[in-house]
Amino acid sequence: MSVIVFEASRKNGGLAVFGATKLTGPSLVFKKGELIEKLLKDVRKFDIPIIHKKVVLISSNEASGGFKISTACGETFNSRSVIISSGMRALTNESEFFTRGVNITCMGYDYIYSSIKSIVKKIAVENKKAFIYGGKYSKNLISFVSGAFKELGADCLSFGPVFVIDACREEFLSGLENESLSGLFLFAKINSFNGREKLESFEAFYGDKTFKIKADDILIDYNSFEISPSFDFKISCGEEIFDDYGFIKVDRRMRTPAFGLYASGDSTGPCYFVARALSSGAEAAFSAYEDITGKKIGRPASLFAYKALEFTLESNYREIDYHIMKDSVAVISKASKILRYIVKKFGPAAESNSKKILNIFGMFYILNHIDFMRLAGILSIGRDCVSALVRDMIDEKLLTIEKRA
Repeated sequence: MSVIVFEASRKNGGLAVFGATKLTGPSLVFKKGELIEKLLKDVRKFDIPIIHKKVVLISSNEASGGFKISTACGETFNSRSVIISSGMRALTNESEFFTRGVNITCMGYDYIYSSIKSIVKKIAVENKKAFIYGGKYSKNLISFVSGAFKELGADCLSFGPVFVIDACREEFLSGLENESLSGLFLFAKINSFNGREKLESFEAFYGDKTFKIKADDILIDYNSFEISPSFDFKISCGEEIFDDYGFIKVDRRMRTPAFGLYASGDSTGPCYFVARALSSGAEAAFSAYEDITGKKIGRPASLFAYKALEFTLESNYREIDYHIMKDSVAVISKASKILRYIVKKFGPAAESNSKKILNIFGMFYILNHIDFMRLAGILSIGRDCVSALVRDMIDEKLLTIEKRA
């Protein structure tokens, strides 16, 4: 299948680029960026484009039976399937300032209090601009914050907003026991973090406007987002796919209630760790592969050796039966990579006609019998030879079946 990855963050990899990544425990650790680089190596190998644009809407495409993906730039993409792997909150560029003004809650609830005391000390004693950035469940930290101010003999309300909250103002304040504490909160979504060597400010969107706010330190309350996520996009698919806390509902194969829509990792709720993210992502991809090949070729392609099937194997069995294929395939690899493959097979005849071959195999082009006849003429080969070449290129993941016979 042809695949595109949308990455709204400026860096590929989400939370995995913040620091060292523990896969399961202390003995299986990847250095900062190491795990992501290994994954990106495969992405590059299979010519999977990464589009650094923010997705704002995933909606049903009634004409194709698939989905329409809309970006903040106004572009749209059509797809037979979508896998949501966005984490429990949208990332911008905070990884660039991690430990240099931006920190996150981690290592247990005892550690949170020491982190909050550090923020409060910077506000009340060092006269710095510091904030706690969280969601609707950050109200759980109010007693920690007020207690830390009391320890320093300071009034928490005399320093202006301490929290930046990405949640509905009315809903948040309605559950506040002490209304006088409402001055602690600024209701906004942080769009970006700014600074040179360390954090100096952040841009926040609130009241239909974007403001630049000075800041020396920000503690991101990840625990609040782990209870209830903050998605930066809308989903309109005719099905109710969210649970009571706002996470995406999936079955054990990572399928949502909407056919063709899958989710994996932190977007599906707890528990949160790298091994689960990797395994659920692979599971979602396998489900998409089975479901979409089922629509393309009339039966799900097998997942040997990840999933054995109980059926009688014939001597001429193939994972993808080329006899049911029309002369219509999609290009899913870079033209230069395809050219190298054809030159390797046909030598000088292909090399001397490289420009003509490149014109045929543009990424995501849909090729038909006319294109194959052009190729046959360029290489001076027969139709049977072209069919064999197409079959081999599908095996090499350079092309894919586009339509069912």
